[in-house]
Amino acid sequence: MYSLDKIAKDLGVSKATVSLILSGKAVQSRISPDTEEKVKKYCKQINYLPNIHAQRMNQKLVKNIGVLLEPGENIGEESPLSEFNIAQILGGIAIASEKAGFGFSVRIYREGIDEQEIFNSFRNKEIAGLIYYGFQIPEAWKKVFAAENRQVAGIGIAPVTGISSINIDNFDISYQLTEYLLKQEHRRFIYLGGMETSYPGTERYNGFKAALKNNRIAFPDDYFFMGDFNESKANKIVKEFFRNKRNHADAVVCANDAMAIGAVLGLNESGFKVPSDIAVTGGDNISLGRYFSPSLTTFDNRPRQLGEKAFETLMESINNGGYKHLILKSELIVRQSA
Repeated sequence: MYSLDKIAKDLGVSKATVSLILSGKAVQSRISPDTEEKVKKYCKQINYLPNIHAQRMNQKLVKNIGVLLEPGENIGEESPLSEFNIAQILGGIAIASEKAGFGFSVRIYREGIDEQEIFNSFRNKEIAGLIYYGFQIPEAWKKVFAAENRQVAGIGIAPVTGISSINIDNFDISYQLTEYLLKQEHRRFIYLGGMETSYPGTERYNGFKAALKNNRIAFPDDYFFMGDFNESKANKIVKEFFRNKRNHADAVVCANDAMAIGAVLGLNESGFKVPSDIAVTGGDNISLGRYFSPSLTTFDNRPRQLGEKAFETLMESINNGGYKHLILKSELIVRQSA
C-alpha cells in the first residue's frame, strides 16, 4: 500500500514536497516543474489518490456548499426534485456555483433528521456554507449556526438576524393581483392560503387583505381556507364551499398555482365555468399553468433567480461576513382564468 512516505522515498524527495504537489501548491512553494511532473506521473502510474478528507481539513475554504430542501408533505409530487420551484431553484444554484468554481450537495429535510450531520458537515469542512429552502429553520439550529459563525442563506424564510434571506416581494405582488381582480369588478372572494409555517404564504395573504381593506371591501374570516399549497385539498375545499354557498363568491384567489389548478377542476366538477362564472388566480407561475385550460392568471416566483441570488449572497457572507435580506420584484401574469 502506497503512502506519502513511500512515494517520497521511491522518488528521492521529501514527504512535504509530495504533499504540496498533490495539493496543487507546487508553484507557490517554488517546486521545480520537473519535480512536479515526476511526482504526478509516478502517482498516476501507481493509481495513488490523496486523502480528500485530509486535504479539506487543511484548506481554508472548501469549494462546496450544502443545499437543504424542506419540500413539505403536501406538494403532490412523487419526488421533491420534480416540484417546479425546487427544480428551478436547484438550476439557479447550479448555474451560479459553476461560474464560481463551486460544487454543491443536496439533502432533503425530514422530521427527525439528524441535526448533528448538518452541523458536522460544516465542522468537517465538507461544506463552506448552506442554502436552505423551506418553511422554517429550527430555532435550535439558528443558535448553533450563530455560535459557530456558520454562513447560511434561506430561500422563502422570514428575515431573521444572522441568516441571509432571499424572497420575492410576496406582499406587493399579491396586492397587485388583488387590485387587478377588483378592476375586473370582482367583489366576493374566497382565499386558499398556503401553510401556517410558510412566510411567503403569509405575506401573500397579507397583501390580498391589504388590497381589499384599502378598497373598502369586506372579507369574512370564514372565507379563508388553509389549502396547504396542495392541489387535491384545494379541489375538496372549493367543491364543499360552492355546494353550500353556490353564489357567495365570484373569485377564488389561491396562494400558489397547484391550488389554483385544483380549484379550477373543482369548479368544473361543480358545474361552473372559469372564468365566465368564477375567476381563479394562482401564484408561482409554474410551467403547467400556461398550458392548463384555462391558462392561469398568476405571478412569477422567480425560482431560478432565487437560487442564483441565494448562492451569490452566501458567497458574499463566506468571503466578507455579515448577512443581508434580498427582495426580488415579481411580475403579474394575466392569462385566461381571470
